[in-house]
Amino acid sequence: FSFSFFFFHLVFLVEDCRSGMSGISSQGSGSGSLKLSAEEILAVRKEHERRVKERLVSGMEGRLLQIRLKECYRREGVNHYEKCRDIAEVYLSKISHIDTPTTPEEMEAIARIEMRRRGMSQG
Repeated sequence: FSFSFFFFHLVFLVEDCRSGMSGISSQGSGSGSLKLSAEEILAVRKEHERRVKERLVSGMEGRLLQIRLKECYRREGVNHYEKCRDIAEVYLSKISHIDTPTTPEEMEAIARIEMRRRGMSQG
């Protein structure tokens, strides 16, 4: 894994905790502090690990389909439009949603991260 991949998921986990995602309730005072119990922290970590694993498995399935599609193109030659259509359709459906946020909370967290990055690069 690259450092940027790890950092992105770490920041995403922190954003999840701050935004109160995954059913976590804020027990802190009005100062905006967020106190989490051990069970809540464990639940957030498990949910994060589940998401990361799903994305990794999805990415590997896409790579395997890509390899199969390349092999089919080479094997079939000029007839690849007919012979490889099924694999190509499955591959396109698989890669069409890779790394796209699935929930509004994920989309908001990514938008906040991008705004911070732009602010840091401009400042």
